[in-house]
Order: sequence, then structure tokens, then C-alpha cells
Amino acid sequence: MTIDRSRAPLRALALATLFFAPWAHAQLIDQTQTPNLEHAGILKSLPEEIGAGVGDLVTPDSSTFIIARDPAR
Repeated sequence: MTIDRSRAPLRALALATLFFAPWAHAQLIDQTQTPNLEHAGILKSLPEEIGAGVGDLVTPDSSTFIIARDPAR
């Protein structure tokens, strides 16, 4: 029985990915809650980020309202 060493780096990478995945953060920092000296992150609060949502043709600032008036967006 021989040991296949060609796949060892791939297996190590897979194990490292599974081990470190719970600590990964995909979202930017909200500057209104946690300001920092680098000014890294989003400068809007969560309600400002959400906005009017999808909405409809008569809901101002909703995505449907904006796209209906400017389809190039």
C-alpha cells in the first residue's frame, strides 16, 4: 500500500478552510455602531442601508420606483 502524497496539500487546504470558516466575516463594519480610526466600513446605519426595499411603482426611493424611471440603472 502506497501513500498518495500528491493530494496532501489539497487535503490540508480543505481542512484549514473548514477549521477557519466560522471566524470569517463577509460583511463590512457599520461605522455608526463601531467607528474606527481607519474609517473602514459602511457609513450608513442599518435602517439607512435597507431603505424602502423593493416596494412598487408608487413607493418613493424603492428599487422598483427608481428602475421604472431610469431603466439604465
